[in-house]
Amino acid sequence: MIKTILLTFALIIGISSVATANMRAPYRNEFQGSTEIRTSIPNLTVMKEELLFACDFPYRGSLNEVLHQTREVQTSATYQVFSTTETDANFDFILTVNQPAKASINGIASTVSTPVELNKPKPKRSFGDTIDSSYRVSFSGHLKKGINRINVSYSQPMSVHERMGGIYPFFITSSFTSTFSYDLSPLREWKLDDAFTMDIRITFKDDSGWSKHLFGSDYTFHLYGRSKQVTKDADYQGRNGGYFTEIPFAKNPAAPNDSNEITIHFTKDFPEQLKATCEY
Repeated sequence: MIKTILLTFALIIGISSVATANMRAPYRNEFQGSTEIRTSIPNLTVMKEELLFACDFPYRGSLNEVLHQTREVQTSATYQVFSTTETDANFDFILTVNQPAKASINGIASTVSTPVELNKPKPKRSFGDTIDSSYRVSFSGHLKKGINRINVSYSQPMSVHERMGGIYPFFITSSFTSTFSYDLSPLREWKLDDAFTMDIRITFKDDSGWSKHLFGSDYTFHLYGRSKQVTKDADYQGRNGGYFTEIPFAKNPAAPNDSNEITIHFTKDFPEQLKATCEY
């Protein structure tokens, strides 16, 4: 009888310890997104843009595993611009973290400046803090009269949001959403050709393994566009204002087995900001 009471007491203490350990807020590590390039040259017209976001595997596993993971998005923006004159031009854009970037004009590599810190990141005090760091990167080059091709490429981190499993505030299981964002609004400062097009390709590596062949990928993709205008059809309000609406996209059935690929096409009606999420 005494042994039974002691065993029951030990189990209660053990369960209580686990429950207490799991009484916490969801983990959240969020970064601001990078941006389109800017220029002060007035006689440039953007005819076309191609954006590629090649994402690492989404965050998954236990919180301890996720804390030791680094997930990035290889970002590439290619602009086709028309210049009415032969000229030298300066460009800059914003990065989320202090990492090197590459740029080229008409296939000729440009010297890219060391990132200049704009916002000093505040120390994270809780799981829910956002990392509001930003860095300006500059480059320059020679534009010929006529059509020019400008490319920038770099890496930006993926944010991770933990979703609660169990009854709040007790975590029994964890699942995570990987996200990244990209600010398209600087492109509106350029002159856009009447026939302007923007083609976006987003890939997420898929580690579903052999089960993908039987059951399909267990990832769910969502793509949102932010508008400065309040719309009744908006899905949710962004952290810094503006409203996000889900954007339909097409999945590429010919994508490699270890990746999921989506494509989106815009004309001059592109949103102010993109936000992509991958959850499972």
